[in-house]
Amino acid sequence: MIDVYGKVMCKKRRAEEAQAFFDGLKDRFEPDVMVWTSLVHGWCRAGNIGEAESVFREMKLSEVRPNVYTYTIVIDALCRNGQISRAHDVFAEMLDEGITPNSITYNNLMRVHVKAGRTEKVLQVYNQMKRLSCEPDLITYNFLIETHKL
Repeated sequence: MIDVYGKVMCKKRRAEEAQAFFDGLKDRFEPDVMVWTSLVHGWCRAGNIGEAESVFREMKLSEVRPNVYTYTIVIDALCRNGQISRAHDVFAEMLDEGITPNSITYNNLMRVHVKAGRTEKVLQVYNQMKRLSCEPDLITYNFLIETHKL
């Protein structure tokens, strides 16, 4: 119920309401990774990366371990907001925490480098993807093709 309400509010870009609802209930129950991730996603969708990162930190402090989806959401938001260095830092943290990235995680990192015309960086991300045995998807291959057209 709580997760559903949070998701609805976040999808409607009403992250402040979802946050208020969450804050009012978090002392009565222990939010799980899905609830925290929904809230992080809501702040990202609302364009408030600072608040998303604050919730992300609070999540980790409350000893709820972010999953691949949580990290991917944060990395995507950082990339879309031009914070590429920070996105790579979060990616490194993800690896340090033993969370295995998926193709979506890698595609988020590749997208920003493709748009900037940084072929070498795209290939570095792709090679790391292969080294860590992550299967490329159609989007990955499209990025590689687009990179070679530049």
